[in-house]
Amino acid sequence: MTFLNIILLAGLGAAVVPIVIHFLHRGRLARVRWGAMHLIEGSVCQNSSRLKFEQRFLLVLRILLPVILALAMARPVLTRNRPLLGHGRKSLAILLDNSYSMEAGGGGNSSFAEAKNAVARLLQRLDPGSDASVILMAGGEDLGRTNGSQNLAGLAQEVKNLEAVYGRADVPRSLLKAAGHFHFAQNNIREVVILSDLQRVSWPSSETSLRREAVESLRRSNPGVELTLWRTGKENQENICVESLELPAIVVGLQQQTSIRANLRNFGDKNWPDLRVFLRVDGQERVAAQISIGRKQDAHVLFSYAFETAGSHVIQVFAEADSVQADNVLNASVLVLAKIPVLLVSGNPSNVPLEGETDFLEIALQPLANPVSMSQPGNHIECKVIGAEQLSAELLAPSRVVVLANVRQLSDPQVQALKAFVREGGGCFVFPGDRINMEWYNRVFAAQGDSFLPATFAAIHGEPEGTGIHIASQKLSHSALQIFNDDRNGRLSEGLFRLWFELRPQAGTNGTILARLENGNAFLAEQKYGEGRVIQAAAACDADWSNLPTRPFYVPLMQRIVTYLGSTVYPPRNIDAGTRLLEFVPGSENGKTVTITDSSGRRYEIPVQLAGSHGIVQFEQTERPGLYELTMSNGETRHFVVNISRAESNLESLTEKERRIVAEEMGAKFVSSSAEYERLDYTSRFGHELWQKMIWVLLLLAFIELFVQQRFTRRRS
Repeated sequence: MTFLNIILLAGLGAAVVPIVIHFLHRGRLARVRWGAMHLIEGSVCQNSSRLKFEQRFLLVLRILLPVILALAMARPVLTRNRPLLGHGRKSLAILLDNSYSMEAGGGGNSSFAEAKNAVARLLQRLDPGSDASVILMAGGEDLGRTNGSQNLAGLAQEVKNLEAVYGRADVPRSLLKAAGHFHFAQNNIREVVILSDLQRVSWPSSETSLRREAVESLRRSNPGVELTLWRTGKENQENICVESLELPAIVVGLQQQTSIRANLRNFGDKNWPDLRVFLRVDGQERVAAQISIGRKQDAHVLFSYAFETAGSHVIQVFAEADSVQADNVLNASVLVLAKIPVLLVSGNPSNVPLEGETDFLEIALQPLANPVSMSQPGNHIECKVIGAEQLSAELLAPSRVVVLANVRQLSDPQVQALKAFVREGGGCFVFPGDRINMEWYNRVFAAQGDSFLPATFAAIHGEPEGTGIHIASQKLSHSALQIFNDDRNGRLSEGLFRLWFELRPQAGTNGTILARLENGNAFLAEQKYGEGRVIQAAAACDADWSNLPTRPFYVPLMQRIVTYLGSTVYPPRNIDAGTRLLEFVPGSENGKTVTITDSSGRRYEIPVQLAGSHGIVQFEQTERPGLYELTMSNGETRHFVVNISRAESNLESLTEKERRIVAEEMGAKFVSSSAEYERLDYTSRFGHELWQKMIWVLLLLAFIELFVQQRFTRRRS
């Protein structure tokens, strides 16, 4: 405790006045001898102790009156064993929850609008010379660093323009960032204010120890820092979100009907019997649907759309639902190809129709060799057939997939070119046959430490005129083969092999079996090699060893596998927040720069680096979700979508008891309004003044003294 008017404590000396009056009053009594005194002596003795008590009690009350008056005038203040700060410069770190759950309430009534108003008031209350930083708990940006920690007006304006579009708030990391702000602060008065809706997803009990460690680290480097947990917004758990989009796993061709499945979830207790959901393509509404979704339930919408132009497209699924707009919309980038260039390397070319090694395969891959329109469905693959001796890096460069069909063996330069092609993202499909040098394939392409093939070729099984063996009926999980789980797309089990190679997967590689024969031998095996993929078949692609070319499933099977291999050349265009954005560009772009525009409109100039035969663009600053655009030097635009976890869509917040527990664990004061914060801030700066309470005590004691005196007087009378 301390006193603001300590000189007035001299008034405590007035406490001796009642004592002096008491003794002076006792001195005025006169002694009178009375002969009959012995008759009342017993009564006097009996009442003397009561009279002394009454006199002493009144004396104590009369001493307390000037003492309490003097203390009240000296203005005592409770300081909790801390020095009073008073008015002065402060270093303030504001941790602002900008996760999209803060949109709950909508517009000016949202939790985020309330939090931004609170930030503005906090900045206005700072004395001149103070510094502040606003740290975004989702995304991790420190606005004080970019805007200047002492430019409080600029900082307030920047906060005013913010939107809550990010995913889960990272509390421990934000506390550690606050410690970094104080490292450059000049003021001794330091405070951290956390503004959050205290959503359970962002404040899980599993992170209790991480939060405590972050607070301890903050206070070790900044002793005396005050921590305040400020809960903003109102309870609101009604929310619907577009949780995910399921797109084709392989690239999309022109005019091909593409299925897009949107999965929705209702986190609230409200039923939506007629929820409208829209599919937009490149900003234009294309398809609309209406569904019913019950409380705490999931639902899905299946859209079908055929893209009319090749290139990069952005699709968007939008649900006409609640005020949390960030999760009512989900975007995705889709690459539509006019053609997938495929290089067919024939080990046995022939001018006689259907006698060449790749003739059946070429027909399957481009069944419409002379289409009326080059954009007709089913004609998105463009084949070029060459002999094995023609294979070179120059022919591989424009291709996306290369097929080796019964190729005996390759020269060392051809092997190096082929491996480099796949390593840099290309696809390779290997078919054996009666001409291949099995020992060479196993030695060169299945070598330990640099295995190009997922399996080694073992002995040939079967008889040319034998009964053969079928492809096993099985549940297919590979994205290129899943459509054959539906018999309407063809039955792989109709495939009959009279001759086949036994494929033996290699230990220590990442090879997997995609489909098997009835005897358990592998029919198709796959392995990732560098950035690309290799698929290895157990038999030839023509009709010499099997009946595959005559089966209805042959065309879609070959097209889907080749299209899948052609898709692997492209890095993903739909990525998670914080994941590196990577794109391949032509090698001719080496040394040039491309422009990346993020979802906030900020532009970055990124140099193109050469990697093998193509250039690459890498961009790391993808914390902010939304649409990113990469613009090439020739004006071509490619789209990327940065996604965030939809766990934030569950608006359930901590209970009142849990909020208090979290604040206690962090050693923080807990408030839920500006008025509460201002009272706590005043107490922290100026302590808790007691003079008003002491005046009330003084008045009460004066009343008690008067009442007791009258009571004692009446009793004596």
